[in-house]
Amino acid sequence: MRIITIEECASTNTTLKEMVAGPEWLPSGTTLRAIKQTAGRGQRGNTWESEPGMNLTFSMVLRPGAVKPSMHFIVSEAIALGVTKFLLLKPGMEHHRVEIKWPNDILVDGRKIAGILIENNLEAEGVILHSIAGIGVNINQTFFSAAAPNAVSLSMLTKEYYDLDILMTELANMINLCVSQIAPQITILNHDNSAIPPIQSDYMGLLWRKSGVHRWKDMSNGEEFDASIVTVALTGQLLLKENDGRMRRYMFKEVMPI
Repeated sequence: MRIITIEECASTNTTLKEMVAGPEWLPSGTTLRAIKQTAGRGQRGNTWESEPGMNLTFSMVLRPGAVKPSMHFIVSEAIALGVTKFLLLKPGMEHHRVEIKWPNDILVDGRKIAGILIENNLEAEGVILHSIAGIGVNINQTFFSAAAPNAVSLSMLTKEYYDLDILMTELANMINLCVSQIAPQITILNHDNSAIPPIQSDYMGLLWRKSGVHRWKDMSNGEEFDASIVTVALTGQLLLKENDGRMRRYMFKEVMPI
């Protein structure tokens, strides 16, 4: 697996997309890491705060195989699982609660340690040709601005200082391993669409707010309501159930936890 490290760029996602469009074939797992990003992007159009040289900010080109539109979210699940498994393997992290906040933010004890931005390149039929996953993981940074009041880093949790080169290889390998499991699980789903792939089961097991009734906000009309999570479909749709049994279905950005 190839890891390319550069000193600075505006966005690793943008730079890697340009590389993928170039003449050189980049195999799945090829990783572009930047020591400093000047315009790193997060979900919902947010920027990603990262002190240069203190964290892992990178993008990966991933080729998961023929994933149909009805199953696109399994790619997001696999990438999120790769990050959570990497964190859970670190000594000291067994004392902390690591969760995935739908769709793919990574929380530790309710505080954000990693963010993921995925851009899929699709064939005409909607099948994923490849994905570019931009990932930021807080590692050695111990101070965050008021704009990121809920941030936490691996070093803050374990009181250790990490070699970023070593961690970059470990994390990229774990993500690549999780994504490599998509194709065989998709093959099973194509023969039995009622099957629950292990990737989805593992994702649901780590899902933030997976138990209990919580407060949500419908972004289309501002309505606030209480509901529990039923599941997350492979389309990425979040299914919520109100106390009276009413079901609500939302795609990303259509509902917010409050």
